[in-house]
Amino acid sequence: MWSTDYEDLFLAIRMNSVQMSRIHKKNYFRIKSQSNYFRIPTIVFSAMASVISVGAEPYINQQNISGMVCLINMSIGIINSIELYLKLAERMEQELDHSKCWYKLATDIFTLTEISQINRDGTPKEYLKKFYAEYINLFEKSSLTGINYKDKLLGIDRAGRLLGNGSTIDTDGSSSSSSQTARSPMNEAYEENL
Repeated sequence: MWSTDYEDLFLAIRMNSVQMSRIHKKNYFRIKSQSNYFRIPTIVFSAMASVISVGAEPYINQQNISGMVCLINMSIGIINSIELYLKLAERMEQELDHSKCWYKLATDIFTLTEISQINRDGTPKEYLKKFYAEYINLFEKSSLTGINYKDKLLGIDRAGRLLGNGSTIDTDGSSSSSSQTARSPMNEAYEENL
């Protein structure tokens, strides 16, 4: 039996998944931008080293050319070592992968909830177990450093109301006022930190 509490949980998981997908996508582009500060100087210095080693011989003696090329190559090595130390390529790949996984979870839930209840295969309990297990798995894999968003799952009571402010969840992320107010100390502390 598909009841509104299942629908509310699916909606909350989907909204969190969309938010996490956006955050990881934003992180991906931020890290990609940072990597340019390491890759562009490497390209420029490599080109300079090759031009100096071949083309500067008539103008500068070989001993000075060797010293300049050595310093340029050392600079390239330092830049590349810093990039490897910061794990920019690895983090960029992880953020892109996390973004895609969160997006897939959100679209899977959206596809299920948009189908008429009589046309859905399986029980809501089976889908909830599946989606929640995937949600927890993705949440554990995600790097939560610097991620700040309002978690829709933490603030839902059994009637589908957001805890603390008496609002109900809407599909567009906004909330509508409700006459009943459910208070939670944990939720109040959470909202104070936002």
